[in-house]
Parts: sequence; structure tokens; C-alpha cells
Amino acid sequence: MIVNYEHSYVEPFLRLVPSVIVGKHRIRAVFDKLRVRPIEETFHEFLIAIVQWTFGEPWWKRQVGMPKTERHVVVRWWFDFNNLRQKRIGEVKEGPGGPIYSANATGNIWSLLLFGWDLYCLQTKNMLPDFLREKLRDHKSFQAARYEIAVAAVIARAGFEIDFLDEAGVQEKHCEFIAKHRDHITQLGIEAKSRIRPGVLNEPGDFNYTGDWKGMRKLIRSAKKQKPPDLAFLIFIDVNLPLTPGIPPLQKPWLVDLQKALAILGEPSTKNPDPFNALIPTNFARYFLDASVESPPLEFGFVLSGFPQTSLPNHEVLNAIWDSLDRYGKIPDDI
Repeated sequence: MIVNYEHSYVEPFLRLVPSVIVGKHRIRAVFDKLRVRPIEETFHEFLIAIVQWTFGEPWWKRQVGMPKTERHVVVRWWFDFNNLRQKRIGEVKEGPGGPIYSANATGNIWSLLLFGWDLYCLQTKNMLPDFLREKLRDHKSFQAARYEIAVAAVIARAGFEIDFLDEAGVQEKHCEFIAKHRDHITQLGIEAKSRIRPGVLNEPGDFNYTGDWKGMRKLIRSAKKQKPPDLAFLIFIDVNLPLTPGIPPLQKPWLVDLQKALAILGEPSTKNPDPFNALIPTNFARYFLDASVESPPLEFGFVLSGFPQTSLPNHEVLNAIWDSLDRYGKIPDDI
């Protein structure tokens, strides 16, 4: 089964290896591993297998056996996908192993597939450390680790190599990872923070949003402290709110929050420069969508500092990151 997406493109910097059919199997390459898969398996189904392998078979089996309310959110997403696949509804076309169904998905299924795509892009470049896998398995740390992976995938698809910084191995304050551009000149410190909200992504309680500029200000203040010495610095902030496709950009609630938070934090100057070169707010929260619908566009922005502490060696890399963000949420039918 495949899920309807805007697609038919190839990531220009990842050099992804196309699958090949050998006999009754499809062979897929992920870095130095060859995965022998059923010939009828679609690329979208393979991405979900990537998610399961990342978490590990013993962990996954334990989760499946738990009551629904106690399961990790990713496992709940997986159950939603299985339910849709078993219905065998939607458009049908013939594939090498039989009919392939194509249908719109719920927000949970969108989120699962996009998670698998991010994991695949990082793993195919051998850029997913074991300590992040451990964080993903934990209910409490999942949200932060998931967003770190999303940001790393965006940066990797913009042409960077990723060097994650493990909290256990680095004692002083530090950002999430160092990104090294293919120009061999530009290195960036990257910090990624996601706003935690009740009732969302393994969090207990009920979701209720009535404005949150103070929460945004707290995240930005915390992120500013993570700047690595002598490196340009980007801060990604995920607002973790329902998408609002019918609202003009400047009226979106999260952008109103962000503008107020930045106003309270004050204007930078030559005497009081920003630690960051760019602050990049995102809203990737497709999991708020309940129905099987065409997903609205994901939301993001760019706030460039006029007075950064460290200058950026190559300003063109920001265009590459913008383009990568603009592609976020699009997954090819097959590779």
C-alpha cells in the first residue's frame, strides 16, 4: 500500500540507491546493509519497517502486547496504518507482486510515514547514533528525540553531514549536533526544541491551547544558551500545534506567539548580538489530523538575525535549508 503524497522527486544530495528485483524479492540498500524484502512491499511499507527496526523487535513486541492506552505513540500510529492497509481501499494499480492500493491517510499515518522517511534518510548516510534510538523508545524523551531527527533529516537533505553530540559524552552545555556542509567550509551548530503540550505525543492530560508566547520565550531563551563557540548557529523551534491552512501566515496563532516572545526578548544590536544566525520556527504536527484527508501543507518560517555573534561563511546554505524545509512532508512513491 502507498499513501497519497505530493511526490515524484529525488533528494539531490543523499544519493539514495534504487531498489532492485531479484527473483521473487526486492533488495533495498540502507548504508552498508542489504534488506531482502517481499516483492509486493511498497516503499511506504518499507519505511514503516524502518521504524520498527529502529526501535528493535523485542521492544516492539512488548509494546504491541500492552493495553492500547499504555502503548508508545509510534506503536499506536502503526496500528492505525495496519487498520487502513487491511481495508484494501482506494485506487488500485498492478505492481510486480500484485495489486497496490493508494489511499489518503489519517494524521497518525502521515506522522508514521514521515518519521520513517526521516529515519531512512539518516540511516542511509549512517547518521543515526544509538543514544538517539534509546531516547526514541522512552515515552518522555520521544518528542525531543523525534524533533531532533526531523531537523537532522532536513539538514542532511540540504547537503550536510551530521555529527550528533551525546549528552553523556559532552559534559558542558552544547547544541544537538554540528552540521558540516559539502563546501568543506561551512559548519553550523544546530539546536532543536519542541514545545511539550498536554495530551500530545505520549504526554498525559488533555490538549488545550489558548496562546503560548511565554512558552515560546522560554524555549528560545534555553536554546540561545546552547551556541557552540566560534560557529554560526541555527535554532529550530517546533510549536507542536494543529495546522491552520485557512489562516493567513501573519495571523497564525503560533506566529503571533513567536512575535510577542521575540518582542519581549528585545532587539539585538552590535553591543548585544543574537547568539543565532537564524531562528526557524516549524509546525510539523500532522498527528492532530483525525480523518483520512489530503494533508494540509506543513508550516515553517525563518527569522534572520541582523546582528549575529558569529558570521556565516556561506549564506547560500540558508537557501539550501529553506528548500529542504519546503520539501518537508513529501515522500517519493518508490526508490
